[in-house]
Amino acid sequence: ALIAMASGAVQLTPDTWAGPDKPGVNFLALGPDGELDARQRLEILNAVREAAARADLVVVYHHNHYWGENRGVDGPPGRELRIDRFETPAWMERWARELVDVGADLYVVHGNPALHGVEIYKERLIPYGLGNYIFHTRGGLDRYGPLAWYSVVADAQFEDGRLTALGFRPLVLAMDGDARGAPYLAQGGEANAILGRLEDLSSRYGTRMRIDGESAEVLFNEP
Repeated sequence: ALIAMASGAVQLTPDTWAGPDKPGVNFLALGPDGELDARQRLEILNAVREAAARADLVVVYHHNHYWGENRGVDGPPGRELRIDRFETPAWMERWARELVDVGADLYVVHGNPALHGVEIYKERLIPYGLGNYIFHTRGGLDRYGPLAWYSVVADAQFEDGRLTALGFRPLVLAMDGDARGAPYLAQGGEANAILGRLEDLSSRYGTRMRIDGESAEVLFNEP
């Protein structure tokens, strides 16, 4: 089962939201107090519970545009100033675990063009942001900075809804020319930099990895 939702983004005005009698975006709003909209949150949790009762594997996909406030004070012209977008927000961590608690096997976040850490919670997988797989942005090449062009692809294996194996291959995206935004396997120092960053970001959740050349695997039940 797949349950998708979206948060933030100026284009997602209330007239685009799904309702009882019309299709649309499954919107999840974040209030200025850092709390999710109570009604929308409950509807999504109920949908996950229903999916978990009917499906062998439940994937929850979240396209998020709540990236924090503009706090950058200096930088290249045109650079995105929401520097907090490189930090996984606490509300998202709480939300991810809540979704797992009601039946999600995999919670995938996208929207923010930045690599984030990976958490294994109750033997379920939470990648808080794998970066971009294909990135056709209208903005300038430097709008989101060099990290927007680094990402990973995950190879996850499940048994009875529980994560049993997880590996990663690092990607670089073409930054210019006809192939701009297309993914390629990272090599050498770029591969090491991407996997090293992923390992560092994931360590805060107790996720341990072994990097072997241009790939990485998560270590399960090892000291």
